[in-house]
Amino acid sequence: MRNCGRVWLGISMAAGLVLLSQPAALAGPTATVETRPVEAACTYNNPAIGHFPTSLVSQPSWPQQRLQYQQAWQYSTGAGIPVAVVDSGVDASNRQLRPNLRTGLDISGGTPQPGGTTDCYGHGTLVAGIIAARPVPGIGFAGVAPNAQIIPIRETWGIDSQGNQTHPPPIKVAEAIGLAISAGARVVNVSITADSASLSPQVRKAFVAVAQRAAQHNVMIVAATGNTDESDSTNGPLVVNYPAALAANFDSVIAVGGIKQTGALYEKSVYGAEVTVVAPADAVVSTFIDRGTYGSALQYGNGTSFATPFVSGTVALLKSRYPNMSLKQIKYRIEQTADHPSTDLPDQKLGYGVIDPVAALTEVLTNPPSDIAPVLPPLAPPPPPDVRTRTIALAVAGGATLATLCVVAAALVIPRGRRRRWQPGVRPELIDSR
Repeated sequence: MRNCGRVWLGISMAAGLVLLSQPAALAGPTATVETRPVEAACTYNNPAIGHFPTSLVSQPSWPQQRLQYQQAWQYSTGAGIPVAVVDSGVDASNRQLRPNLRTGLDISGGTPQPGGTTDCYGHGTLVAGIIAARPVPGIGFAGVAPNAQIIPIRETWGIDSQGNQTHPPPIKVAEAIGLAISAGARVVNVSITADSASLSPQVRKAFVAVAQRAAQHNVMIVAATGNTDESDSTNGPLVVNYPAALAANFDSVIAVGGIKQTGALYEKSVYGAEVTVVAPADAVVSTFIDRGTYGSALQYGNGTSFATPFVSGTVALLKSRYPNMSLKQIKYRIEQTADHPSTDLPDQKLGYGVIDPVAALTEVLTNPPSDIAPVLPPLAPPPPPDVRTRTIALAVAGGATLATLCVVAAALVIPRGRRRRWQPGVRPELIDSR
């Protein structure tokens, strides 16, 4: 997306869709009041986005291979954990998302408000898929926590009738997080950023208040650090975007940057002392809107928007497996089990390193800081199949069958022996030859 750090009230998506014909996503001037776009303007009708390659539909994405999060499913699948997606809505027609999707809320501008399960831009649908897309036959992609529930909090259309990106006021982001907490979310994914340079003191206080409320309700806010083309160039690459900038002061906020396939920092990932961890942000595959001229089951996304849900999914895995774990313990575990860079921690660009879902669920942490309650060792892995019981059952069944055959044989042999007074029998052919 183009630079929008100083656009109306400083609100922006942390990333856009990848256009297969070029690396940048569609963007344009923002509107002060969002209105419902015509169907033809929706992203899945835009020829610039291109069709997702059919040959890649059945292949696992590079983040799946890098993070190996499907191995974590033997310990947790995120079952029972509602994750709110504060975004452009989540498309209810996607078959990988439909089983896990709640009705959600719609606080977007314009009339009518179609509901949280409508997505014209596609951004929220991509984010939700990384968190909780279920595996289905024929599609190689699946989300980090496939049994987590998604609560869509739709607070922006994301696009107008000319195909340009639209932005709601920053206060709506804080409001949406609060509504997500009220709706019962245990994790809130925020892949939308608000530039602190343009926030009023009242809006800053609103973000601080919602972070405090999240802490009181044991809700983790996982927020994108943003991309450099969305920040004021005078601020440099340091984290100045809310709510990610609160991660340094709140256990209830995790700030997520991005990496490329090489493992290096994604070139547009905003960084600074507040970065907690990083995750894949380059050519990330996820669920999309499978209708319209250029719609498809899957699509690419670039940016920290799509790094953030990998961490949200991991938090859902942890909350499902360790329901009594505090936010401080969760954040500490995610930091300590990350794939650390070879620098002093936290690194200014990579934080504590690349998220590692399997290690977060299984690694035993020792000597936690004194201000953190002891982190209990992981539960034992699921038991292997009970081969002994199966063997005993087969032996019993075999013995019963043998005993039955013996009874049947005895029922036939004993009466004949008695009739012959137990004398040896004579074969019929020998009788005929006498």
